[in-house]
Amino acid sequence: DGKINGPGIFGFQDMVAGIADPSLAYYTPRTPQADMEEAFKSRWVHGLNTQAPWSFVDEMVTKEYANFAPVPWFIGEYGGNGQDKAVIQSDLESMQKRASEGEDFLGAAFFQFQT
Repeated sequence: DGKINGPGIFGFQDMVAGIADPSLAYYTPRTPQADMEEAFKSRWVHGLNTQAPWSFVDEMVTKEYANFAPVPWFIGEYGGNGQDKAVIQSDLESMQKRASEGEDFLGAAFFQFQT
């Protein structure tokens, strides 16, 4: 719907818009609209995958996230490819701290480990 653009956050808006008006995606749901909206409101969690440093992701998502509250979000795949150990450690510690604050960010899953 073009209301919100930017790395990491555009998909959150796509879901909000698609639930509000499924015809945007040329979709006709079999489920009643009110039921879809209730399921989204009560069960949905926004998610994204990233290879970017946490500071960038946090900045990009946080500046727009008030538009999506109170729906929580998480990082399904945090990949620290090309980052050195200190950056990855700092990212993971910062993500854990933010998730522990109990607001909108639930946490992250680490994408892969060195083998």
